[in-house]
Amino acid sequence: MKTYVKLIRGEITDDLLRYHPNAFLLLSVIALRARRTPNMIKNLDVCECQIGDYKSCGLTEQKYRTAKKVLESNGLVTFQPTRKGTVAKITNTDIYDINTCQGNGQGNATATDGQRTGNEQVTTNKNVKKEKNEKKETPPNDGEPVKTHHERMVEKFGDGTVSFVCTFMEYVTKADGALAPKVTNASMEANCDTIDKFIRLDHIPLDKIKMAVRWARQHDFWKKQVKSLSGLRKKKAGEQNKMQKILTQMGPVIESMSEVENGPFNIDGLLSKIKNSPEESRKRNEERVSRLNEFNNNGGYKGDVPY
Repeated sequence: MKTYVKLIRGEITDDLLRYHPNAFLLLSVIALRARRTPNMIKNLDVCECQIGDYKSCGLTEQKYRTAKKVLESNGLVTFQPTRKGTVAKITNTDIYDINTCQGNGQGNATATDGQRTGNEQVTTNKNVKKEKNEKKETPPNDGEPVKTHHERMVEKFGDGTVSFVCTFMEYVTKADGALAPKVTNASMEANCDTIDKFIRLDHIPLDKIKMAVRWARQHDFWKKQVKSLSGLRKKKAGEQNKMQKILTQMGPVIESMSEVENGPFNIDGLLSKIKNSPEESRKRNEERVSRLNEFNNNGGYKGDVPY
């Protein structure tokens, strides 16, 4: 008898597929292998399977380990090492529902026609009631199309702010991997709100914010501190916030950079200033150029991406 697994549409599915494709691939393998019924011989319970053959799904050992960390940290799968290998267990059905067998008549090939018909009728009645309840709970929208979360964000904060935040969060996710903060609608809104307050309340132009953030992400100390934009405005009593500290440390380098939009830094201006700089600052500027060169050679900051 053919069986199936259900892939659930939703935000968490989209986020995992977009930001952690290797973790999505590993979760798919686990969902296809997971037991629908217990297996006493292999000592596997429902929703469990054996994994470890990462090469069979096209992953390297490092990518496999990173994917495991992402799945476990997000509460999707647990992993238990055993003498015969690693046992993975799906603990959350937000992405995959493996359609486990429960009771008589579900996946039981020996059930009588009477039993199966009865069970199917009960299931159908439940589904009809569920659909009716969902229709009652759906508020009318007077024929207007429902706005997506991205559209609401652009309406509230502006396209420039939202585009920059989306680009930044995608960059951090790719650069930091499993150590990057989880991308959710709430974290996206918190980041946009912080940038919006910098612009409206602190009167810092968006271009200057972009320069500061990109400089910080290349700095040995600040790149570990700036994984999220929402914390840049927080400060302790009597101290500067992170953005103020970053701008202070950047100093003259702001004037040395051309106006930044969404591409790599333009270092031509900085190179020309080195020739006329005092010896004391020459070395510092050359180090900055080296970091910027390395940044550009690695593809620089990616352009705006659809959210």
